[in-house]
Parts: sequence; structure tokens; C-alpha cells
Amino acid sequence: IYIYVADVPGGTNPIEKQWEDPADLRATEKETYRIDYEDKAGNSQRLVYAVADTRFYTQWNAGLNMLRTLFVCFCLAVGALLFSKDANELVITPIEKMIAKVNNIAKNPLTAASEEENHQVAIELAKEEGPKRKKQAKHGPKKKKKEEKPFETAILEQTIIKIGGLLAVGFGEAGSEIIANNMRSGGDIDPMIAGKKMLGIFGFCDIRNFTDATEVLQEEVMIFVNEIAETVHSIASHFSGSANKNIGDAFLLVWKFDREDYGMNDDGSFILHDTHAGAQLTDMALISFVITIGRINTAYKLQKYSKLPGLTQRLPNYSVKLGFGLHFGWAIEGAIGSEFKIDASYLSPNVNLASQLEGETKYYGVLLLVSNSLYENLSGEAQKYLRAIDRVSLKGSNKPVELYTIDMDISNLDPESSTDYLRVKNLPRREKKRIKVRARIRRDNLKNAVRRNEFYVHTLMETEIDIIKMRATISEQFTAKHQEAYENYVNGEWAAAKQLFEEALAIKQSSDGPTNAIMKFMHDYNYTSPLEWKGFRSNE
Repeated sequence: IYIYVADVPGGTNPIEKQWEDPADLRATEKETYRIDYEDKAGNSQRLVYAVADTRFYTQWNAGLNMLRTLFVCFCLAVGALLFSKDANELVITPIEKMIAKVNNIAKNPLTAASEEENHQVAIELAKEEGPKRKKQAKHGPKKKKKEEKPFETAILEQTIIKIGGLLAVGFGEAGSEIIANNMRSGGDIDPMIAGKKMLGIFGFCDIRNFTDATEVLQEEVMIFVNEIAETVHSIASHFSGSANKNIGDAFLLVWKFDREDYGMNDDGSFILHDTHAGAQLTDMALISFVITIGRINTAYKLQKYSKLPGLTQRLPNYSVKLGFGLHFGWAIEGAIGSEFKIDASYLSPNVNLASQLEGETKYYGVLLLVSNSLYENLSGEAQKYLRAIDRVSLKGSNKPVELYTIDMDISNLDPESSTDYLRVKNLPRREKKRIKVRARIRRDNLKNAVRRNEFYVHTLMETEIDIIKMRATISEQFTAKHQEAYENYVNGEWAAAKQLFEEALAIKQSSDGPTNAIMKFMHDYNYTSPLEWKGFRSNE
């Protein structure tokens, strides 16, 4: 933009040319060039002086510097995001999941405890409901990815799930409120929590000849009890029941009515809002025990005990048998114990009554006894399968209890084959888990179908194979004759009752425990009802 060439000896006149004023440019926008020389006297003389415009190069360099700065910022941002992603995935998110799981356990221990199983259920449902996907085109076998070990946070997360599961198994449905209340209060153990009054069906079952079995089996008695418990609990669970107490040789099972299904009268008694829904649940409790009776007598894993020399020598013709009692009523659900040991259970005369009903099965020579309060809440279709056998006054009941049973002949059952048993027993652990998940799906589907009146539980009495076999030889003529005799017995006409009971036994052509029990009782009074007879006898 400016150039000056000086006059030198022998040269031309000075040349000076200017395109722009260099003073208008900043120091970074121009560059100066000069050539000096010394004369003979040693004085410095300027020969050439030029100023160049470097704005283009300055701007280009500035742009490049800006891009470099942006690139560095981008790299730092990406690095920060990658670090943050790893921190979120490996630390923060797992910790948040753990906190969420702990909070879920505090809200609803039973639901939170089955989170892992719920995930498997969702997978199985997707397989069942969704169409099967077509296989992709063959491009050679795919290489399996190397299985990565879980991080510590994932292990902790699974541990929390398992602890929740153990809490649910240990406390059961009755203990869910205890777990929730104590966790909400900071985790301090406080059993002094008021219980809740609820309405339900209480089933009690007891292993016969348990003392003898314990003395013979010794340490193996634990396996013996748990194999029976697995059968009893799994069937009850399928029919919407829950296991509560395991008392050595006895089990308490409970079918709870949903709170919206019933109300409370002014006198404290309960009333079912939807009698049909109540009948469906009551039918499920009854069917559960009937199917359990069949399963106990056919399961291959229990047949081995009928062949043990120690047991058969002590108890000839030994086989695993249980007695069952079912009763309908209220109870207080809550925690029992102290900070040293807590049990979650139900307290009520109705629970004790279910236990007494089971005890009475030995006296009447039957496998199942049902109270009149439960009978009255059964569906009409299910009631026709039951037979009234006596009316007694039991301890804890302020009114006489009418006893009912279902006639069953377990000798008609076919034992399970060893092939079927071993096929399931030898399955891989993962496949057994899938079977458990499918069983839960079937349970939930059954419960939902019953709720929507798409399935009627009583129909299983005519479709379940074991029930059909057990009732194949039951005579309707015998049942009708027994009913006629029983009515005479209750009305105090014992002479007529005696004759009719004998006719009923002649029709059956075999012994009948309930008939024998009543005949023995009437025999003690010479078949004449006492003056104080009110249609029932005391059995306290």
C-alpha cells in the first residue's frame, strides 16, 4: 500500500507511491519492509521502505484460531459427556434404581419383591401374545458375544431384589404392612403396630402320622415336609390363596377378599357387596383343597415314602395323607412377637375354628371338613357336591357349626409316573424359572377370568381329571338316603335316622366315617334323642 525507493548515487530520483495510508491500519494488519545501507562516511541511509497490507492473512489466521478453539471445546464437551454417560450408567442410574426399589419395597413389599419375576412375565407374555418373528436370512452363524460379568452396582441391585423377595417369603402377605411401616419409619423394627380387621377364608391342613414319620426320617423329615408344602402352597397360590403359617406338620392358608368386595355392618359383622365374586373366591378355596388331596395321593415324589422300610414297618400300608379344614370369617391381620422375633399372621376364633375342623376330620374319617359359614358362601353349583354330616358346638364358636364334606375315593387315582417327575426335576434351572413364570401367568389369567365372569370355578369339579376319578364311584342314591337320615337325626327322630343310615350304608356297600360317627353317638343314647337335644351336640 506504500513504497519508497531512495535516490542513490548513480541511480534515479527517489520514487514514492502510496495506495492507502498505512496509518489507517492496525499494527497486526500491516507488515513493514526496509533496506538500509551505509555510505562511505558510515552513515546509515534508507534505500527501500515498503508497507504491505496483511489483513487477508490476519483474518484467515483468526478464523483458523476460532475453529481450533471450537474444536477443542467440542472435544472437551464430548469427553465430558462420555464421562458423564459412564458415570450415569455405572453409578448414578444404578443407585437411583436401588433407591427406587427400596421405596417400592416400603410401599408394597409383595409387588416390589417380584420385580425380577415381573420382568420375566412380561417377556413370556410378549412371546405368547405377539406373532412369532420370522428368522432373518442366513448369513452364517452369528458369533456369540462374550458374556460380560455384571458390575458391582448391578450385583447390589439384584441383591436388593432378592432381599425384598426373602422378606415377602418370610413374612408373607400378612407381613407386607409390617415391612412397609417399618421401612417408612426409617427401618427401625417396631412390632407394636395395630392390626387390621379383614375378611377371608382360612384353610388348615395337617400331615397325618407326623410323629412317626419324624422318628423314622430324622434329618430327612425337612425334605418330607417341604415336598408336601410345595404341593400345598403351589396349588393354593394358583387359586389366589397365600401361604401363611408353617407349623411343623401343619399349614395355614388364607384367601383374602379385596377390601372393596365387602363392607361392615353396625354390629361389626361383614357383608359381601358382590356375592357372586365372593362365591367365586370361596369356590377357589374349596377346589384348591380338593385338587391338593388328589395331588398328594398321586405325586411321584411322595410315593417313595410309602415304600420306605422304616415307615411301612411302623405303619403298615403307610401313605402320605393330610386332613383339611376350611372356614369363612373375619380375622385380625398383623404382627405377632417382639423386636427379637416377629411373625405376621392372623388372630381370630375363626382361624382356630379352621384348625378344629381339620382335627375333626380324624373323628369323622374324612379328608376334608367345611363349615356352614363357608358352605353358605359357595356358589349353588359347588354346594351340590358337599354332604352335611353333623352339627356340633366347637370351642370358640358361639353358635353350632354344621359340618360338610366332599365324598372322594382316593383309591381310584393313578399315581404319577417316574418319567413325568424326572423330566421336570432334571430341567435346567433357567427352564424351571420359565415354568414358574408361566404358572404365575396362568394364575393371573385365572384370577382375571374369574373376576370378569369369563370362567366359573365350580366347572373344575366336572373337568379336573383327578376329581372326576375320585368321585367316579360316589353314589347319588347313597347321598340322597344319607341326607334323609341326617335330617331325621337333626330333628331328634333317631330311631328313623338309625334305619335310614343303615339303608344308606347298604347302598354304599362299604364303611362311611361320618355315618359311623353319628351312629356311635346315637348308640350311646340307645337311639333316643335326649330331652335337651337342640339339633346339635357338643364336641368341645
